[in-house]
Amino acid sequence: TSPAYGFTFDPSAVKNEISSCDVVTNEYATALGNGTLDPEVELPVYIEKMKNAGVQKIIDEVQRQLDEWVANNQ
Repeated sequence: TSPAYGFTFDPSAVKNEISSCDVVTNEYATALGNGTLDPEVELPVYIEKMKNAGVQKIIDEVQRQLDEWVANNQ
C-alpha cells in the first residue's frame, strides 16, 4: 500500500497557479500529443511556460501537504 493512500490535496493555496497551468496545458497538450507540433521545438517552450505559470509552486505545495499528512498519519 502506498504511504500516500488516503491523502487528499487541498489546491486552495495554489488555485491561481493551477488555473495558469491549465491554460498552458490546454494550449499545448493536444497538439504535442497528436504530433501537430514538433516536440523538439515546442516541448521546451511548453516546459518554460509551465514553469512561468507556477508549476513548481504547485509541486512544492503538494509535497508539503503530503509530508505533513504522512507525518500525522504514521
